[in-house]
Amino acid sequence: MPRIAVAFYVVLWLIAFLVRASLPGGTMVLPLFSLVVFGIALPPLAWWLTRRVQTPTLTIPKPRTELIAILLYLAIFAIVVLGWAFTALKTALPELSAHELALDAVKAVTMIVLPVALLRLCGSDIATLLAPRFQANLLPALIGLGLIILLISTFVTGAFEAIAALPPVTLAWAIPACFLWLAITAGLCEEVLFRVALQTRLEAVLQTTLPAILIASLIFALVHVPGLVLRADTSDPSLGTLLGAVAYAIAVLSPPGVFLGLVWMRTRSLALVAILHTLVDLPPNLAEFAHRWT
Repeated sequence: MPRIAVAFYVVLWLIAFLVRASLPGGTMVLPLFSLVVFGIALPPLAWWLTRRVQTPTLTIPKPRTELIAILLYLAIFAIVVLGWAFTALKTALPELSAHELALDAVKAVTMIVLPVALLRLCGSDIATLLAPRFQANLLPALIGLGLIILLISTFVTGAFEAIAALPPVTLAWAIPACFLWLAITAGLCEEVLFRVALQTRLEAVLQTTLPAILIASLIFALVHVPGLVLRADTSDPSLGTLLGAVAYAIAVLSPPGVFLGLVWMRTRSLALVAILHTLVDLPPNLAEFAHRWT
């Protein structure tokens, strides 16, 4: 089954890559970068850096029931929240600061509070998975992977020039503030929903880890499709179509899900995956965050 799952994922990624490359405005650089870095290079390194971590055994009382509940919730979440609510908030609250605060509140409720409540209704003791659980043997993975991700995200994405232009005084408050903001709104929210809630139940139902990681990463990517279509980026015309949004989601967004899914499977540390997720997003968002709140 793992080989079939890998083959299926590779074929699906290639199809998405070719579709995106054929669409107006589509580019091959970003999908290739995402695959090479997050899908190929970092997973073996993450595996080696976590070789001394003892993965805790998890007990899911009703895996099928909980998985069905989470999948149904994700379908509703993708359409109602990512597809409609985020766009409606932007229209209702044109002021950027008010819009961001409202958006963060919606994320916290819909990506943490409601999924946790849903799984508790199913009888799952999700509190054990939500524990930060950061031990000393996780430091090699945090330091090694964190530094690599930070360097790649700073220099490869072109964020360095914008960050370097900020005054040192601004950087002194903006870096920790932006990190904390992203740790909650991106790292914690998305990792609770897609790794703690979804991937863990997939592993329990399938009784195998690699297919669960790949399926969870694809679902993680595809859930973004309604939002990509409804909030189409004018700089990327391909995202205005359903086909273009699906191709972008699979080719660009799923490889980071594979990497983070592997780290979660190896460590069961919500703190670690949330921090690594945050470091991916920090450099590209830092300058904009500083200008917004200055």
